[in-house]
Order: sequence, then C-alpha cells, then structure tokens
Amino acid sequence: KQSGVSGNLAVHFTWGEYAIWHLGPRIKVSVDGRRETVYSEEIRRENLNFRLGEGDWDALLRKHETHLVLVRKKFPVFNLMQLNPDWLLIYDDPVSALFVPQDSPFIQQIRATDPPALPYDGVGLCFP
Repeated sequence: KQSGVSGNLAVHFTWGEYAIWHLGPRIKVSVDGRRETVYSEEIRRENLNFRLGEGDWDALLRKHETHLVLVRKKFPVFNLMQLNPDWLLIYDDPVSALFVPQDSPFIQQIRATDPPALPYDGVGLCFP
C-alpha cells in the first residue's frame, strides 16, 4: 500500500478480500471469498490450478494482465514462480512472497518502500 503501485494482483482467494479492503481500488484481485457468486468456473479453476501448481498452472498469469503475484510460501506455486524466468521475487517473509514481471515498472518503487513495522505472523495484533 505504501508503495502506491496499482494494477492486477494474482492472489489466493483466502487473501483476496483482505487485499480488496486494504489496497482497493488501486489493486484488483484475481479471486476472493465471493468465488462462487462472482467468478466463473473457468476463473475459479485457473486460480485453483495456480495455487496448487497443477496442470496449466500459469494460465492465470498468461491469459490475464497480471502486474503482481502474492503467494503463500507453503503452496507449490511459490517454488514454480521462483523457477519462472519471467517473474522476479521482490519481497518475501516466512509466510508470503511477492513477485513482479521482470520488466515491471514497479520494481524500484516497491524496493524503495520499507515494509510496515508489523509482525509478519500477526502475533500481538489479535484478540483473544
């Protein structure tokens, strides 16, 4: 958010609503929790294949204009994205990783932005 970038974000559906709430309308997500009511079966399948790294896993990136990719490191797509020469890992922590296309105009903008001073795992930010 602090970097001011805008565009289309490929994201897991469990993180989509959070991204919409905190980054919209500058950032549009590939899927969110409304997946059964808003998204077509084809889009839902593309997002699931992407997350799991199955089949035509990168169709989501190739078929749709995608500017940013935010993934959980525990899913196979994290390793697949690292092997994809078209994408650059620009940020990671123990939980997540952010990728941009190798020729992205956002590279310097994101690198120049310090992440917020919050614990990556949310410890101390929730109750009870």
